Amino acid sequence: MGFLRSLLLSIFILLFGLLVFSEAVDIAQRGASLLLESRKHWFPLLRLLYFYNGLEELEKAVNLAPTDLNVRLIRASALFEFRDIDYIRQICKEDLEFLVIYNGKKSRSVLKKFDNIIYYMLCALSIEDGELDKARFYFKELSKLKDASGYVKLLKISYPQLILETKPDEREK
Repeated sequence: MGFLRSLLLSIFILLFGLLVFSEAVDIAQRGASLLLESRKHWFPLLRLLYFYNGLEELEKAVNLAPTDLNVRLIRASALFEFRDIDYIRQICKEDLEFLVIYNGKKSRSVLKKFDNIIYYMLCALSIEDGELDKARFYFKELSKLKDASGYVKLLKISYPQLILETKPDEREK
């Protein structure tokens, strides 16, 4: 009787955890769609309403499932479009770095198909923040991937300072 009860309890906890993660992904997708919807409206108050509701939904999703890689990827990709706002850029960068670090610890096969996009966004954000050493590191990681040639070309065209190597004595000047 005790074994059956503990088995049922563990199954219930597992199902509840799966429900929370799937609910978090749904909330994140709704938040991302609200953010994208905010770009369509011409009236400023409607834009702000959709924008802040989208941010709130994305934050709620991350609070529900803080280690879910899908939720972090959805939030980072939605916020990347609004990276001209410092606060948004910082959240986006933290999520992308979380994806690289946590995905590396967990398993390389979980989000491997999105590595090229993740490294592209990290490289672009690092350049915009003036962190060229980090950007070069992410560029090298991106260059190692086999399906990243389009992203590498885009970075070379968009950010020519990425290719230019600075000598150590030039940095001191």
